[in-house]
Amino acid sequence: SALFGAYPYPRLEGAFHPFGFGQGFASLLLLPAADSADKYTYSFIAHETAHQWWGNVVGWRSYRDQWLSEGFAEYSGMLYTGVRDKRKAERELIEDARRSLIEPPRTETGVLPGKLSDVGPLILGHRLSTRETLNAYQSLIYDKGALVLRMLHFLFTDPASGDGKPFFEMMTDFVEQHRNGWATSDSFMQVANEHFKKTAMAQRFRIENLDWFFNQWVYQAYLPSYRLEYRIQDQPDGSALVTGTLYQDNVPETWGGLLPVTMRFGKDQIARAAVAVRGRQSPVNLRLPRRPSGLELDPDLWILSEKTTTRELR
Repeated sequence: SALFGAYPYPRLEGAFHPFGFGQGFASLLLLPAADSADKYTYSFIAHETAHQWWGNVVGWRSYRDQWLSEGFAEYSGMLYTGVRDKRKAERELIEDARRSLIEPPRTETGVLPGKLSDVGPLILGHRLSTRETLNAYQSLIYDKGALVLRMLHFLFTDPASGDGKPFFEMMTDFVEQHRNGWATSDSFMQVANEHFKKTAMAQRFRIENLDWFFNQWVYQAYLPSYRLEYRIQDQPDGSALVTGTLYQDNVPETWGGLLPVTMRFGKDQIARAAVAVRGRQSPVNLRLPRRPSGLELDPDLWILSEKTTTRELR
């Protein structure tokens, strides 16, 4: 309720059943025995509760839009776990979801070569699951769906202050615009576009809409890797200039995005910024008030990738 708007029904009830799955019907949670105090229990129950918003008061139009329910509920579970348990637990769930995308497709008799991330885009929904890709639906619609929403969370966050309130305002408005109806990937994109143009990130990088983001992450099936190589140059006035190159692999030349960079100053001070990449590589130029002790590209795993690395050139 604090993040996505008031609980949408008059009451919430729960019933236990003897099977190993759960469901979040409107105003009713159907749950298995779940009494262990750990990140998986917190995430699971929060996932089913989040279906009150994602899937119930806001339904989806077709199988192509099911990630709006399962992916959103999965990310809700990650967010809740970070509050209910600790941030480390939330990060471990994110790491688990990222790892699932590079697992091989599982068949009825074994596994196939390749990665689940290559099976197909989110927009295919249940069609991702076949006899040769039995584990694709869970990994892509749930896990990738959650991580795509997490990337939107980053794009709505002020890179300097870390204020992510605009993301939750957008999600709350998404509920209001679709209350007691259904949504599609395109209608979600329209709501996101309405709000994004007012964000610090859109104004900083002069980005008019998020059509490019949805085209890449919802309608295509690539999984990039990122590498930042940089140098720090001391300036006569005591400031520092960071120059380098941000590399992007395993995606088309038209692929682009924004990634967070964290700068460390001494033991406890940090500063944050965002850098843009398009195609195979893009230049990086950051002017800082003084020399940092180091930089790291996306240390909090905001941006989905197979691998993200940082290297200072000496």
